[in-house]
Amino acid sequence: MDDLLENIENLAKQIQKNPTQRQLQEAQELLDLARQDLQSSRLNHSDRLFNIASYHMQQSVEKAAKSFYKILGVLDDNTIRKTSHDTPELFLRMVELPWAQDFGKFVKEVSGTEMTLDTSEGQSVVDSKTRRAEMARLDRTQIENWLRIIPQIEKGLLPLANLINNHYVLPCLRLYILSSLTFPHENVTRYVDEMVKPAEYTPNLGIVAAMAAIWAETEKAIVEVQYLIDVSNKKSNG
Repeated sequence: MDDLLENIENLAKQIQKNPTQRQLQEAQELLDLARQDLQSSRLNHSDRLFNIASYHMQQSVEKAAKSFYKILGVLDDNTIRKTSHDTPELFLRMVELPWAQDFGKFVKEVSGTEMTLDTSEGQSVVDSKTRRAEMARLDRTQIENWLRIIPQIEKGLLPLANLINNHYVLPCLRLYILSSLTFPHENVTRYVDEMVKPAEYTPNLGIVAAMAAIWAETEKAIVEVQYLIDVSNKKSNG
C-alpha cells in the first residue's frame, strides 16, 4: 500500500495547479450545462419521456466529466474534444499515462472491490456496439452494484485524506463509474436503427429504474467539480 500511495502522490504532482482563465471559463460553462441537462433529465422523467430523460442524464455526466478534466489538466483539449460522447475514454486515456499505471491497483486497494480499470477491457466496451448494448440494458441491480463502489471508495479514502488530495481522486472515480453507466445512452435513446431502441426505455429498464440514484451521484460530482473550479479561481485571482 505504501508503494501505491507514493505513486498516487506522484500522480497528484502531475495535476495542473493553475488552469488558464480560458480553461476555467470553459470548465464553468460545461458544468453549468451539466446542471441544465440534469434538470432536463428530471423533467422528462416526470413526463415519462424516459429515453429523453436518459439522454439528458448521459449529457449531464459527459459535460461534468469534461469540465473536471479541463481543471485536472492531465489531458490536452484535443484529447478531451476527440472523446466526443464516449466519456469513459477520458479516464482510460489518463490511466494510460506513465505516472498513472498503478491507479487501478490503488482503487482496488481502497475500495475492496474487484473493479477492473484495465484499459483494453474498457476500450473494448467503448468500441463494440454489442458491448455497448449490453451496458445499455443493465438491470437495476447491476447498476446499483456499480454505484455501491462509490461509497466503498469514499470510505477507503478517508484515512488517506492527509496523504492524497481526495478532492481530485474522488470525482475522478465517481465520474468514471457514472460515465461507464451512461455513455451507451447517447445514441440509442434517439435513433431507431441502433441495437437498443428508444421504445425500450420503460420503467423496467435498469437505467430508468435506477435514475434517481444516478441523479444523486451526478449532483455530488457537480458539487465536487464546482469546488475545484472555485478553488482554482481563488488561486488565479489571489
